[in-house]
Amino acid sequence: MSAAGVLSPLGVAADEEHVYRLLLADPGAAATELQAHSSLSPARLRRALTALEAKAMVTRSEEQPASYHPAPPDIVVEALVSAREEELQRTRLAAQELSALLQTPPDQPQVSRVVEVITSPDAIVRRWTQQQRSARRSLEVFVRPPFAQPDLDEDESVQRSLYERGCEVRGVYDQRALQAPDILASLQRTVPLGEQARVATELPVKLALFDRRLAFVPLGRGDSTTTLVVHESAMLDALIALFDLWWHRALPFDNHNGATSEPTSEPDLEANVIALMRAGLKDDAIARQLGVSTTTVRRRINALALHYGVSTRFQLGIALGQPAVVAE
Repeated sequence: MSAAGVLSPLGVAADEEHVYRLLLADPGAAATELQAHSSLSPARLRRALTALEAKAMVTRSEEQPASYHPAPPDIVVEALVSAREEELQRTRLAAQELSALLQTPPDQPQVSRVVEVITSPDAIVRRWTQQQRSARRSLEVFVRPPFAQPDLDEDESVQRSLYERGCEVRGVYDQRALQAPDILASLQRTVPLGEQARVATELPVKLALFDRRLAFVPLGRGDSTTTLVVHESAMLDALIALFDLWWHRALPFDNHNGATSEPTSEPDLEANVIALMRAGLKDDAIARQLGVSTTTVRRRINALALHYGVSTRFQLGIALGQPAVVAE
């Protein structure tokens, strides 16, 4: 009985849940009767019963031999959840006291309280996931190569939870990022969920802002996985201002005409070409994303130019409502 059960997140050990389940199936059983249906040793069974009594999950009769009666599961779970919430609240308050213990030695620069340096790839992923789970108001990111791993959707279930709890998600994507595998497909999934996405040219850094109270700045040069974690400070204010500047400068990503990796018809192909043109990709890059030839892409662009009555790519860009992109 060492495996965790469904009640383990509420502080109920596996042995305890095992005995509680036995009592739900046979209310009023004595310890000897429970022993007959359990693989636990007598000592472990007694410890489990004592723990269940302390948690008010079972009651013991005064008669001898004593019989045990389980409390209704809905009442048990509600009480355990309430107790755990109280513990978490006390932990949050204790965090403030722990922060006060973090004192910087007189001979150490104060920058250590502003910037953390994380170099372990595993630690970076854990911290990233932790910050995503704790974000309540906003997540804002710069997405640009190089990428540490081919699939940049580190944890799609965590991302979905951001949208489900009403967290505002905004992303500025470097044009080169849209040429990476899976980035465009990821946008097709996240924009309908609520992500606001824009496209820019030559983003200066990678960046993630969590509730505008903490920033991740992955350095990403060569083989380096070093990430800076910037806390509330003038440096964080500067990173927030940098994001706002590029957000207003970037062009909206058009998900309505969003591209797919497998266009199934001529209208689909045309819509995909328009979306990728608006994202700033050049002809060869568009062709690679759509799995068609550059000639096919240029033929569709020429058809668009004819439709809008223009003769140059610059004029077509204006007609489409976005700055033009010069073809390769």
